[in-house]
Amino acid sequence: MRLRTLHVLGITGAALPPLLLLGVAATRAATEALMGRVVRSQIESAGNFATFVDTWMTGQLLGLGLLRSTFRLADLDGAERVGFARVVYNQFDDVNIVSLLSPDGEDLVPSQMARFEEGDPLKVPHEYVTQARFRAFRERLPIEAARQGGTALGAPYTPPDADFPVMAMVFADPDATTPVLAVEFSLARVLLQLQAQVTEASEVALLDAGGAFFARSGLDLVRPDMFTFLLEQASANLTYTLEDGQEVLGACARVTSTGWLAVVAEPYDHAVRERRQIRAQAAWFALMAVCLSAIVGLYASRRIHEPVVDLASAARDVGEGKLDRRVVPGRIQELAELGTAFNTMSGRLEADREEIRRQRKEIEAFNVELQQRVEDRTRELRDAQARLLESGKLAAVAELGAGVAHELNNPLAGILGTAQLLRQRSGGGPDDALLAAMESEAARCADIVHTLLAFTREATEGGARAVIDLDALVAEVESLVTPSFRQRGVGLRHERSPRALPVHADRARLGRALAGLLTSLRALLSPGGTLSVRGEAIEGRIRLRFDLAAGEGVADAARDDWLASGMSLWLARRVLAEQGAVLAEPDPDGPRCYLLDLPEA
Repeated sequence: MRLRTLHVLGITGAALPPLLLLGVAATRAATEALMGRVVRSQIESAGNFATFVDTWMTGQLLGLGLLRSTFRLADLDGAERVGFARVVYNQFDDVNIVSLLSPDGEDLVPSQMARFEEGDPLKVPHEYVTQARFRAFRERLPIEAARQGGTALGAPYTPPDADFPVMAMVFADPDATTPVLAVEFSLARVLLQLQAQVTEASEVALLDAGGAFFARSGLDLVRPDMFTFLLEQASANLTYTLEDGQEVLGACARVTSTGWLAVVAEPYDHAVRERRQIRAQAAWFALMAVCLSAIVGLYASRRIHEPVVDLASAARDVGEGKLDRRVVPGRIQELAELGTAFNTMSGRLEADREEIRRQRKEIEAFNVELQQRVEDRTRELRDAQARLLESGKLAAVAELGAGVAHELNNPLAGILGTAQLLRQRSGGGPDDALLAAMESEAARCADIVHTLLAFTREATEGGARAVIDLDALVAEVESLVTPSFRQRGVGLRHERSPRALPVHADRARLGRALAGLLTSLRALLSPGGTLSVRGEAIEGRIRLRFDLAAGEGVADAARDDWLASGMSLWLARRVLAEQGAVLAEPDPDGPRCYLLDLPEA
């Protein structure tokens, strides 16, 4: 790639990422703010409509309840009850039917309504009622529900030959003696307000307490099954997809007095149309930034290209042996300094050539000496490994001796005591010589056990304790055991903790225990494997993780390695237990990871 092209790309690449990141961040922030504003607007629209419906319904219910409580219906005669029904009918324009019923649902007085066949203009603005509409009203009266709570609202419905939904209201007393007031209440005002909320690309709907439509206007966007589970929430918003694949953004608010749900919905694409405009503007600005960066890069590259080409030609001449080649320094300060440095370099190359030849001979002689040192060091490492294996064998013998000593100490004491007792009882009899031999051999066995116990105790003698950095101690132990790992072909990696790992322990004994533990774990890995050590502080404890990563596979340890690692691991466990540490081995089916926990100082 040419320098000019690379320079243009470099300037463009250096300038564009921050601009693009800033543009992406600004676009994302703007779109998120836009979406938040759209959602809040929808929730606010649904809430305002629900507030209107709730306020209006509450006022009507309070008015009817207050009028009913003013008249004591149980004390009124027939003519007075008729007058009460007419007062209710004339007082409330949205009441189309007024009935006074007995507790059993029988008419006490004729129902007040504008019958369709009468056509009395004085009944306006009440709606006319046909026989089919009156029957539908009577079938939907929730009388039993009213007796439980005093007032009951039926489910909204659209009666026959009507343009607006209505609902049946029943006002009753629990004593089942007071006449029941039942009215058909028109929801025309609610539907008109609902239609006023609708825009050209939205739908507003009302769902009853059962989650069914009874009023809607606008596009066919609201799916009742998507909002049924939100009937008990004050307000919510959600996004869903219609059967035709159209995505819809909706919001709802609960009408407290009736349990209805006011729903506002509009197509998702229409709701986020401003977001597309923001992204288009961001893409336009990004394109302009690319063009501007390219123009600046072309201008800057022209001032750099020619001096660099001259310098490249001079470098080729020097490479071909023309050490007298010189360049004219450019006008840019950095390029001028580069040309001066090149001229100085070419002048010194010839002088350095002889010096290089002389030093090459010295290096060859030093390489011979270094090879001899490496061979000597390798031989020393092999001898150290042999001594380590031998010490492992002795350690295995010590472990075996400790086990035998603990198992045989008590039986030997019994045998020795029994032989002495039998010898005293024989009183110099014919078996005295045999008993003396038995006593002598038992004493000899006890001495052997005592010697084995003394051997094992040498590894458990303690020293003074102090607060130490466990991570630093692991680093020291790592430097001691790394040659043995390298000779076996096993990697040892220690990941230092960012903070100190203080523990209270005997530094020397804990260091020997860690060395024994690392040596034991080394025997579990074949060449190519890696042992990773990492320390961390967890809730007042200091933990060391020993992760075994197999190379060519976990190998069965050889006999010598087993003897060495087995005793080292046993001694390490004992010393670690004395220092308050707990060593947990991995599960058979889990990762190969040993965990060492110590209390934090």
